[in-house]
Amino acid sequence: MVYLDNGATTFPKPVTVSIAVTDAVEHFGGNPGRSGHRLSMRVMEEVFTTRVLAAGLFGVSPENIIFTSNCTDSLNKAILGIVRPGDTVLTTTLEHNAVWRPLKQLEKQQGITIRCLPIRERTQDTLTELDRLADGVRVAVLTHCSNVFGTIMPVKEIAARLKEKGAVVICDTACTAGVLDMRALAGQVDVICAPGHKALYGPTGTGLLVRCSDVDIRPVFSGGTGMDSANPYSPDTYPERLECGTLNTVGILGLREGIRFVSGFKPGEIYDREFALIRRAYKGLAQLPGVILPTPVPEPGKQAGILSFQVKNVPSEEVCAQLNRAGYALRGGLHCAPAAHRFMGTMQDGTARISVGVFNKPKHIDGLVREVARIAG
Repeated sequence: MVYLDNGATTFPKPVTVSIAVTDAVEHFGGNPGRSGHRLSMRVMEEVFTTRVLAAGLFGVSPENIIFTSNCTDSLNKAILGIVRPGDTVLTTTLEHNAVWRPLKQLEKQQGITIRCLPIRERTQDTLTELDRLADGVRVAVLTHCSNVFGTIMPVKEIAARLKEKGAVVICDTACTAGVLDMRALAGQVDVICAPGHKALYGPTGTGLLVRCSDVDIRPVFSGGTGMDSANPYSPDTYPERLECGTLNTVGILGLREGIRFVSGFKPGEIYDREFALIRRAYKGLAQLPGVILPTPVPEPGKQAGILSFQVKNVPSEEVCAQLNRAGYALRGGLHCAPAAHRFMGTMQDGTARISVGVFNKPKHIDGLVREVARIAG
């Protein structure tokens, strides 16, 4: 099986991740912060090591790294913990349901106002639209990159204008954490939400919420933290304020090795490799009669390692079913992002999505193009 569904979760994982998960189950079974015995303390040290490594990747202090179960969990904690009743919140036309659904819930329950920024091909056109929408916005939730079309957002420019007006900016890095420069991004936004199991190559069930400023995030969940147990309220200190209950220590120790794996590449190396594969795929598919490419030719810095396409008269899920039988794993449909499909005009049939990772090679792309040519007739 040629795996080209890395936008859902990366596979395979580095061998070091598998070893770390097994080691965690066999040797680090204590509950960190819950006891003073040797086994609990050992696990706490291992978790802290992961926190420090993640902090280095994002350019923040370790206490601003909050472990979550996935990017959706991180986004919910950030959105529900920052947005207040009656707020005006800005988001974009390319967002995932992990952003839209919490916002729509707050619209219904707390009367917030949602403004939607159209993302245009030219950054200046997007910023012109932003100038029309930005006044009165208290919180903005922006994806760093479309999970459907691979479009990299001009977050730096958008965030700068919003922060001038006093808005808090939350960034969804589901498709970019581990690929693009997170330290630079952390200097531009207030909160970064990231999955551990995608381009950070950790196990499923892992994620990160990163505080990049002194923004206060109210706890969405409450419970035991292993500290100040007599206090009936959640602690004021981070990360304990947002980490209640037993942590996913097995996943966190696996994530540590995923972060080490990604950190072993030169800056920009993973992006360059993935971009080259996506550009190769685009050029190959563009030559096939019957194949529709909704986005322009990929340009460096504007396109990540994700590409959507359609085959005329063949539903996207059927395209992916045929590719599956031929040994290629892709995702078809709406990709949990109906707003993006409505904006791009692909809502009716969805798209087949190619999403590459560090273990993919040019021969995988060439083989895929040959199979799509067969399907397209």
